[in-house]
Amino acid sequence: MENHELILQNHELYVYPRLTSTKSSLDNHEKINLIGAPIMQISSSFIRNAIKEQIDVRAMLPENVWEYIDEMNYYRK
Repeated sequence: MENHELILQNHELYVYPRLTSTKSSLDNHEKINLIGAPIMQISSSFIRNAIKEQIDVRAMLPENVWEYIDEMNYYRK
């Protein structure tokens, strides 16, 4: 059994849409739930690069996530 099959056998997945999403054979899987939400043009790469450039991204992250990133000095130059 492949990893994705094991995961889907034991867990439900909730998938947030992306602009680059393509249809997959897993789209109709009973344990995959596609979230009907607006597509936001923001990525983890954007967050990391913004932090490197000292751009304030706190409003884009949950408070505890920002605090952890800040405390650990992640993504700084």
